[in-house]
Amino acid sequence: MILTGRPFAVLSLVTLAACGTEADTVEVPFAGFAGDLLVLADTDMPAFAYANGILEPRIEENDAVYVLRGGSEPRVDTRLTASNTVTTWPNAMAVSPDGRFAFVIEGRKGAPPDVDTVDDLQEALPPGDRLTILSRGSGGSWARLGEVETASRPTGVALAPDGRHLVISTATPGAALQFFELEGGRPASPVQVDVPVAGGVGPDAGTITALAWHPQEDVLALNMGGDAVGFARVQRGSDGAITGATIEVVVTDVGELLSVLRWSPDGRVLYALDTGWGPRTVDRVLNGPGSIHVIGWDGSAPRLIASVASGRSSENFALSQDGVLLATLNMERTYLPSGLPTGLIRGRNASSVSLFYVDPSTGTPEQVGGSVAFRGVLPQGIAFDRTGRSLAVTVFQDHDAMSTTGWVEYFRVEGNGTGARLRPTGHRVMTSRGAHDLVLLP
Repeated sequence: MILTGRPFAVLSLVTLAACGTEADTVEVPFAGFAGDLLVLADTDMPAFAYANGILEPRIEENDAVYVLRGGSEPRVDTRLTASNTVTTWPNAMAVSPDGRFAFVIEGRKGAPPDVDTVDDLQEALPPGDRLTILSRGSGGSWARLGEVETASRPTGVALAPDGRHLVISTATPGAALQFFELEGGRPASPVQVDVPVAGGVGPDAGTITALAWHPQEDVLALNMGGDAVGFARVQRGSDGAITGATIEVVVTDVGELLSVLRWSPDGRVLYALDTGWGPRTVDRVLNGPGSIHVIGWDGSAPRLIASVASGRSSENFALSQDGVLLATLNMERTYLPSGLPTGLIRGRNASSVSLFYVDPSTGTPEQVGGSVAFRGVLPQGIAFDRTGRSLAVTVFQDHDAMSTTGWVEYFRVEGNGTGARLRPTGHRVMTSRGAHDLVLLP
């Protein structure tokens, strides 16, 4: 089997009035996560299938979205079925600005039940064609609102800042972007836009593989084939309905293999995460650190400001809501199974997370403290809480190849500015195997 495809909180303070005029300060763990944290789980395959093609052990549970709640002690509140895949970049779920709706793309379907070993994971999994919509009722309970068909193999999803439109990137020729107008969370028929993508890296050459909508403008940042970032202006009619999108400028030769893109809260900077992998199998086995590419945006002319080293095999990162902190989630080489020859490769036994302080004048991140190692394979989801003092990350499964559980792990931030440091809390919320993407509701 050759290695193919994409390999593979500090505590918030609450003051309670005591007797008389004095007050006691009581630490409430994870208060910034009070509300709903949505976690995707792809139950169709073990993490090591990226490297060895073995799809066993299968588990009985369907792909799902977990709803985690609880500011003092997060826990699983609800589990809803939603087909999804870990084989796209962690750009597979988006939530509406009002927190009432969540949207999950399918990406790829699971392998047929009679298939237990594959030679090429990406080729063996049938392309997906579904968007699942979840809704939150007035009482806070979540339910499936429905599904709609998308173009084949959706790769990313994002919402307009006003919540009126949803965009999906796909690998379908002629439908690289699909714009859906939303009414009560339900998508209308899409407006399809063809976006030519020249070049690219590996199997995703010629494909938009991730995207991010500017927080104030009708501008999309697009991961174009893994080595370029395009900026597309969304076009609207007089009634505000989207009629198309046009690429205005492309920043080329950015990194080895880009994953996700995120805008700074003020929209002045776009961050493009670089895994550090290349197109070859060996690039996932003997890889060095990745990078965070910082691209300035003035409304028309993007410019590469800086490239800062991140951890090894970083597929995802998070920004605090004030934009002051950034954290990368580093898979290291945990996607490589035990046994010969991959068992001899270093970096298999732990993942890590790295914390950065962001210079407010330039938007450039600077790593603070060393990376913090933790147990677990193929971590992909990461989010700060609302205060920027806690961090949640997903773990796909444990290091045992027979593991059938995943989890969400919590860290806290101590100190401020360049003195900020990450510390593990020891708190986990268990899920089925396959936890990968996660989003904190607004």
